[in-house]
Amino acid sequence: LWREALTYAPDDSRVRVGAVRAALAAQQDGLAIAFDLSHDQSSPARNQLSDRDRAALDEALAAAAERLADLPAAQQYLRTAIGLRPPGERAGLVQRLDTIATEQNRRFQNAARRPSIKNVTEQDRVVRPRLVGGAQ
Repeated sequence: LWREALTYAPDDSRVRVGAVRAALAAQQDGLAIAFDLSHDQSSPARNQLSDRDRAALDEALAAAAERLADLPAAQQYLRTAIGLRPPGERAGLVQRLDTIATEQNRRFQNAARRPSIKNVTEQDRVVRPRLVGGAQ
């Protein structure tokens, strides 16, 4: 229903926020991220939401991006949510942000350790076993 409403009123930011929430509720993470990324973060509808509601929406989008293995997007959404939360409620989000950053660093290091498949015998760098840890 929200997707159809979005078809008729693509510029209505209230419809867009509703479509993002509906996609998140239906666990259609890619669709929720697409609906949100195709729209300006400072839209009037987002500004009409309370800071708590905007933070909750950004936290949900961060979780969706994390499930899609889009860690940079998840970090961006979490940073926005941290900025919107009161100082006393930020600890859990900061810890989650640190966890995502650690996982992203581990993936980067594993990519550097991975052998490159070429039609030559020798590798152009030292190949090492991958690092384990974190969610895979």
